[in-house]
Amino acid sequence: MYALVIKDLTDAIGSGHLATARPTAAGTPAAYFNVWAAKALLCRVYLYKGDNQNALATAQDIITNSPYTLWPAADYHGVWARQGTAEVMFEIVNFDNTDYGDREGIGYLMSEDGYADMHVTQAFSDLLNEDPDDIRHLILDASKVAANVTAYGTDRIWCNKFRGKTGTQIPIANIPVLRLSEVYLNGAEAAVKLGGAANMQTAANYVDAIAKRANPASAESITSANITLDRVLKERRKELVGEGHRFFDAMRNNLTITRYTDVGARGRHYIIGDSRSHQFNRTYFRAIMPIPIGEVNANPTLKAQQNPGY
Repeated sequence: MYALVIKDLTDAIGSGHLATARPTAAGTPAAYFNVWAAKALLCRVYLYKGDNQNALATAQDIITNSPYTLWPAADYHGVWARQGTAEVMFEIVNFDNTDYGDREGIGYLMSEDGYADMHVTQAFSDLLNEDPDDIRHLILDASKVAANVTAYGTDRIWCNKFRGKTGTQIPIANIPVLRLSEVYLNGAEAAVKLGGAANMQTAANYVDAIAKRANPASAESITSANITLDRVLKERRKELVGEGHRFFDAMRNNLTITRYTDVGARGRHYIIGDSRSHQFNRTYFRAIMPIPIGEVNANPTLKAQQNPGY
């Protein structure tokens, strides 16, 4: 499977048919893949595969040669409401003529002004609160609805990354899929896993770029001597919150996800009836989704191939 995905992406990159310019509001449409978006996705694939050498090389190519740059700290809060920005290599574009077709979109699911179906965990709040001056506090909203204020107080728990483009409402939000920040963190993870003085320095440089953007006045010193995989994953967790990476980061690195172990200390988690889901790692059968019943009904031979546990 990896071989086929990698072949498709490398063929596309080498085809000469993909644009090399950065999409802008007045230029190349933001909803189209260009060479750099294909390379960013390839970088992610290499990392997930465990091909750290190619993941790092691809990240370095993008960071060094692409027209993309990290958002400045001063722009971080507001830039999520714009299209065709300096850091986003590919985004799903939604329009205001779709009759609110994206009420099931991630932005509406996350927002307290939408369905309010998702909020950050207490563990994530504690992590971000380690630095009160981290600008990523600003992509979280505190509760406004009375019942939520009673339940959660003034904590910032609602992710507002996908809030809708300026002048539009939440269902019209563009969804960034590939960002340069992820490429930096992909490269850092690959580099620290490869080890060696040069790679550890690269890992430290890449994590430091993201951390210092989050708080330019931070006193933390991130160096080749103290950079670790845990530190890289911590920065991934803070920077990429709400973008769908955390589960895969944990499973890829054989980490244990702990929702809660004591029902009396479950933070903001709903009560989970199956205790196996309270704390799990990649050996847990639900880490792999079932083959949908619609697919099984359409092709009965799949019934015997259903993933274990379902």
